[in-house]
Amino acid sequence: MRVVIDTNVFVSGLMLPASIPGRILAVAYAGGFEIVLCEAISGEIAAALRYPEVRKCIALSDEELDRCVRALRYAADVVDPTGVVVVIDTALKLAPEAGFKPMTARSGSRHFEPRRYV
Repeated sequence: MRVVIDTNVFVSGLMLPASIPGRILAVAYAGGFEIVLCEAISGEIAAALRYPEVRKCIALSDEELDRCVRALRYAADVVDPTGVVVVIDTALKLAPEAGFKPMTARSGSRHFEPRRYV
């Protein structure tokens, strides 16, 4: 199974490993499904891991956070979505092109503002 993990799910999973997002990450790390991302999601994850409120909950150095993002990119299928689509959530754009529905921690969760990707 191929799954797009939204930035919020990834960051929440690192912050709270016993939470639903944390369990989603644990299943992915155990090989339960293949993670699919694009450069936009990877960049959002890297930026979100630097937010002060996130840094309070994740006791990793900048170098360790960078390694975490590199490891995610290495393990994931990084795809290049094409076309111009206005999205609320990057995962919503990527999912139809990859042929599946996005998985989020809770329905309707919105952290990022609508933006246009080319």
